[in-house]
Amino acid sequence: MTKHRFTVCAVALSAVLISFAVSAETDDAVALIIGRITEGGPVWQQSTQLAELGVGAADSIRKALPTAKPTARLACAKALCSLGDLKNGIPELRKLVEQHSEEPIAEFAATLLGEYGRMTSEVAIIDLLDKVGSPKVKIILARSLYSAATSDAALEKSNSTLRKLFKTKDRDVREACALALAEIGDVDADVQAILTELQTEPTLRGALAKNLLRIERLQTQTAKEFQNSQGLKDPLLNEILNTARLYHVDEPATLEELRDGAAAGIAGVLDPFSAYFSEDDLKKFRERITGEYAGIGAHVGYPGIGTDLSNRTFTIIRPIYYGPAYRAGLRSYDEIIEVDGVPTKDRDTEDIVRTLRGKVDAKVTVTIRRAGWKENKQFTVTRESIKLPTVHSKMLPGRIAYIKLTAFGEKSTEEFAEALTDLEKQEAKGLILDLRNNLGGLLTAARDVADMFLKDDKLIVSSRGRNPFMAPREELRTRDAKTHPDTPFVVLVTQRSASASEIVAGALQDYKRATLIGSRTYGKGSVQKVLPLRAAGGKAALKLTVAKYYLPSGRSIHRNPPGERGGIMPDIEIFLDNLIEPHKLRDFETLRLSGELDRYWNDHREKDRKALEALAHFDDNDDKRYPGFDEWFNSIKGRYDRATARKSLRTWLRIKLADERGEMYIIDFENDAQLQRAAMELARTLEVDTEKSEEYKGLMDKFKMEQAKRVAGKNVN
Repeated sequence: MTKHRFTVCAVALSAVLISFAVSAETDDAVALIIGRITEGGPVWQQSTQLAELGVGAADSIRKALPTAKPTARLACAKALCSLGDLKNGIPELRKLVEQHSEEPIAEFAATLLGEYGRMTSEVAIIDLLDKVGSPKVKIILARSLYSAATSDAALEKSNSTLRKLFKTKDRDVREACALALAEIGDVDADVQAILTELQTEPTLRGALAKNLLRIERLQTQTAKEFQNSQGLKDPLLNEILNTARLYHVDEPATLEELRDGAAAGIAGVLDPFSAYFSEDDLKKFRERITGEYAGIGAHVGYPGIGTDLSNRTFTIIRPIYYGPAYRAGLRSYDEIIEVDGVPTKDRDTEDIVRTLRGKVDAKVTVTIRRAGWKENKQFTVTRESIKLPTVHSKMLPGRIAYIKLTAFGEKSTEEFAEALTDLEKQEAKGLILDLRNNLGGLLTAARDVADMFLKDDKLIVSSRGRNPFMAPREELRTRDAKTHPDTPFVVLVTQRSASASEIVAGALQDYKRATLIGSRTYGKGSVQKVLPLRAAGGKAALKLTVAKYYLPSGRSIHRNPPGERGGIMPDIEIFLDNLIEPHKLRDFETLRLSGELDRYWNDHREKDRKALEALAHFDDNDDKRYPGFDEWFNSIKGRYDRATARKSLRTWLRIKLADERGEMYIIDFENDAQLQRAAMELARTLEVDTEKSEEYKGLMDKFKMEQAKRVAGKNVN
């Protein structure tokens, strides 16, 4: 027994000694190669030699990293990535970009991040993109971001970064941008012109330009062949196709349309967020994410209910108050009769919007009809690139801060921090964060907003997919040790709060940092990648769900498979049914078109200005507060009840006053049940004397009565 034990120990010791010997030999080999790089040897060749040492050398390469020179670190990082150790290789590449952002080494490291783009977090690349100053490094990172992007917002940031740099006067930067844009498939006439010039250069750059132009031509040809090929190469689909051609009551669709329909059907079966982009769809998608279009700066559409446009006029619902339309004199509910001489009557909204949009600084002429004018007037508006602010804030009674975040955009973190700091300077005691109807955006912005309220190193969200190559596990964690004061905190959500807004709300709920009020959120907790389809020459694409997001508690918010509700349930469920856009309310539209609302406004706008401004803020649902209301109400011949007339009148006053002051009303407290409940929860926590506030007075009793009704309703058989 003892003899066997000694034998086993001897064998084990031999194995250890051999292991040490092999390890030492590998360490020496790695040190030798790194020494050659430090002495000026070829980086890529030595990187290949490091990788050729095999997976067993990864540990030796990792140990050498801390003391290696930058060029050697670059080779080591590339070798680690080649050996599959992305966990250590990619962070090292990111460090090299950040630490040497003005040097060529950063360009090489950024290029490698692009090569391993599908394995690189879009958050990490966006963080780098916001830090580096070198245009060339920015171009490479923007190209890398396109590969790593998991959201439309990230794709838009990639494309808009390249397009902004493409406008520079620096010829080298423009040419580098043209090459990068061509690589991601965004080839317009300007890009093509530069590539055509570059292809004559006897350089690697010239060769790349020539090949990119050749690829563009081949893709176009492949797409045409794909469209013109006969049959769908599937017996079932072919039978449906031929039967439809023979017997359908109408002229059958083209083969291209049928194929696109079949592809869209396959994608649609997968989950609610995967989609097939036909060539036309992909063009529109790319146009949408370029950030290049400009407009007149106005929310437009057909006021009213339903799809019948015959009795409705295309209208400016509200101008953007810092935009060119407002500066030119256009106001809410001005009717657009013509755009550049072409009538708008009976035209589709999207069609008219395309004519209002165009190149930055180009002019468009609109013919306007306004209530009270004897004749229509023409306005010439110079188009601008319109970037809407994503943050709106206000101090409510009782020092309750209110911040509305409409999307997680490039400037959202900065705007949000500024608004929060300003409200804290006003000695805010509590906070309401309004994420209602926020459809999401950049994950980096979502992380930064959550980070402002979560202490220490906390997980905000993780993602993982079935295929570890396409979607490895990623974690998004807090990174700023400082947080804002631990004031009582409420988050408002609705069924149109999605994606990044669900991640923020869910993380704050998981850590019990905030109370969620509203209704169940949308359930968009997934990662999509846009994958060009080779069979269509890259002219069509599949937007495919490749991973799901998981909150700190481990729960997924994604609503899949079909029928699963998903989303986040608020702590306090209360539905919103009063805040409908005015132009979609039938009674309001009918009364507006009658001219009676304008008549009241014109009669009282000057002599009762202070009263109207107070009523726009708060009227306590009391029509007696309105100067001359009885006389006006009696004149509209009893077509409406008093409550409907008062609501419509107040809505119109808010629209007209917003136009005059050039600033929208961001809340309507007395008609917003969710906001009221949020204020009540905080007022109760903060021990605010609600009887001293006109807005809060009586609300506590209101919610007690509603709760009693709900309880009574549940007890009815």
